[in-house]
Amino acid sequence: MTSTISWPLVVWHNFSNPITTCLTSSYPHVFAGQKDGHIWVYTMHNDLLKHKLLLVGHKTPIAALCVITAETKTDNDILISASEDGEVARWNIADGRCLGVNAKGFLGVPRQLKIFSQWAVE
Repeated sequence: MTSTISWPLVVWHNFSNPITTCLTSSYPHVFAGQKDGHIWVYTMHNDLLKHKLLLVGHKTPIAALCVITAETKTDNDILISASEDGEVARWNIADGRCLGVNAKGFLGVPRQLKIFSQWAVE
């Protein structure tokens, strides 16, 4: 019998001068896209920001971020990120898993992401 176990691992080390390229928030989280393609996820706790996750996967600077709020308590909020090379990724905010990537999501550099409720998939 085989079994698979996934452990979310994070290594916090001294990154060289990260430059934030975009920010978005959805209480209690703050998301900071970085020039190196990483996304830092912070959580508010007692009026302080604390590190929660580091999302790694994009190869170019993060150009835009958008949070999709879950409709039910059983769903998790989703973060959509877009990088300067047009790649779009979908992330589970609860545990940092990458749920999907479209390497050619945009032609050109996206500057903003927005979800329109009339086009939302139910």
